[in-house]
Amino acid sequence: MKMKLTNKITHGITNEQQTNNKQITTNKNDKNDKNDKKKRNNIYTLEKQKINFAEYVSMTNEEYNKLFNEFGKDFTDKCIETLDNYKGANGKKYKDDYRAIRNWVIDKVKKQEPNESKQEKFKREQQESWERWLKQHEG
Repeated sequence: MKMKLTNKITHGITNEQQTNNKQITTNKNDKNDKNDKKKRNNIYTLEKQKINFAEYVSMTNEEYNKLFNEFGKDFTDKCIETLDNYKGANGKKYKDDYRAIRNWVIDKVKKQEPNESKQEKFKREQQESWERWLKQHEG
């Protein structure tokens, strides 16, 4: 009875062993690729992680910075405070607090800002009127 060897021996290693070694190497590379992707995703997740800016208001640093750059710190903080008070008092929840601020809080805070008092407006108008008169009567 003759037995056929189906695996040829090459440099002391059978084809089957070579295939197994390639699979092990490939699996290690796949694991390294997956770990690299996880690291990249973790960095991305940290950048997109929401932070509590008030008891009921959270957003990413990127979103806060957009508001800060557009409106300044005081106005942005007033918006956050307004939304925080509203959510706390009414039990409201939003999927995205940044979008809520963009949708209605900014308008509400602008309306709440103290308008120029009548006396200040009168003084400003008088000053402008005086400056116009001086320009007309110079020279």
